[in-house]
Amino acid sequence: MDLKLQILMNAVDRVTGPMKKMNAETSAMAEKVQQAKDALRALETQRQKLEFRRGG
Repeated sequence: MDLKLQILMNAVDRVTGPMKKMNAETSAMAEKVQQAKDALRALETQRQKLEFRRGG
């Protein structure tokens, strides 16, 4: 393989590796945020049910 091409490919690998890791971490964070939203929605539903039972 041509030396310039090999150097270029190595540079691309060094850049895309961290980008792939950031993408995976962002996806994991988005999933955690969605889980938190779901939990908050469930708590709000519970609160509304309790409020209704109390006659509020």
